Amino acid sequence: DEEDEVLDEVERWRLYYELFPGAIYLNQGRKYNVDSLNLRDAVAFVTPSDARYYTRSLDQTTVTILHRSAAPDSHYIDTAKSGDCSRDCDAASGAMADASPV
Repeated sequence: DEEDEVLDEVERWRLYYELFPGAIYLNQGRKYNVDSLNLRDAVAFVTPSDARYYTRSLDQTTVTILHRSAAPDSHYIDTAKSGDCSRDCDAASGAMADASPV
């Protein structure tokens, strides 16, 4: 048996987006076919590829609002962060002199 060579170390989340089975993975200008992916051990097994392309998965997220909570009784505006220091704030430090509700 040949000893497996480590080509790269990537963040675990990238396994799902770049190293899925059937993908063409681009690493330092070389392309590899992803033959299999072991999620338990976070290891992808690849072989060199002569493909003229590489793959990337599409990421699409849908957010459904299930419940809206009531708005808080008072709101504060951090004018230092918004760049508006017309209310008593110290522009240099961003400290508010009066943090009364708006």
